[in-house]
Amino acid sequence: MNLWDTCHAASHTTLGLLTFVAIAIQLAGCAAVPNSSPASATSERGEVHGEVALTYIVDIHGEAHNITIMHAEPPGLFDQSAIDAVKHSRFKPKYARGKLTPYRAKATYKYVLHAPPATRTDHPNSAIAVVALIKPKYPLAMRKQCLTGSVHLQFVVNIAGRARDIEIVGGKRAELFAKSARAALAGSYFMPRYVDGHPVASPAEYTYHFPERSAGDDSTGDIAAIPTLPVTPRYPTNAQLRQISGMVQLEFSIGVDGRASNVSVVSSEPKGIFDASAIDALTKSRFLPECKNGHPVAADRATFTYLFTMFN
Repeated sequence: MNLWDTCHAASHTTLGLLTFVAIAIQLAGCAAVPNSSPASATSERGEVHGEVALTYIVDIHGEAHNITIMHAEPPGLFDQSAIDAVKHSRFKPKYARGKLTPYRAKATYKYVLHAPPATRTDHPNSAIAVVALIKPKYPLAMRKQCLTGSVHLQFVVNIAGRARDIEIVGGKRAELFAKSARAALAGSYFMPRYVDGHPVASPAEYTYHFPERSAGDDSTGDIAAIPTLPVTPRYPTNAQLRQISGMVQLEFSIGVDGRASNVSVVSSEPKGIFDASAIDALTKSRFLPECKNGHPVAADRATFTYLFTMFN
């Protein structure tokens, strides 16, 4: 289980008659196509658009860590897509004084999703199709109690491809997850149904699961551990004076109380310089433990990576 994933960025893809464009403006690194394309509010011209600016650290292996959102408009709708883009990218390493060294980089992602055409002649009669389905936030209070659930919704997809008249008609503990599910669906985008070449409003339904699961998944809803109170490690004085940068990857166990134990160093560069500081920070951090069958359980072999970088 990796609690600190790495890298990604964006470009252009076409989904049926809707065109999603994610433009990555980066000060360093390369770009790739994002796996998801969430939507935001519709403008007067029928375009869905947004922007997310991030900062992150590129390690000596070209992977991104410590990803932070500096600005997002509208807030929350494109954040995860942009973070995933950076996580799955690989960047050009930087050399300083002949050695590989971590560095800070920035990226801005701009999203544009054009509304469907007023008429279509290629397939004049078609069913509703999902274009961009927003992932709901797992309510923290429910996550702390290891509560799982689902929300089944019925709604109308209007001719602009938005979900309207949303009603909750069933699910497991639906009342606890209803707000999150409703907000996610309202921010999603669909290709409306076409009749005789024209878009028409049509009824639809969808079920959100907490935690999320793939189609046909009959699991009991196990939930992975997540960091809730990460502690920033102290920068060793000796490394500061010598202007040394580096990284430490740790492996550890997470108890049901959310504390880290059995911490060991998987790899570190330079060896031995930052190990103690990283271990100290991790043992002071707190996590939400893994959940199985509705109960918190201890987890083994979790990993976390700390980056230590000097900036001039």
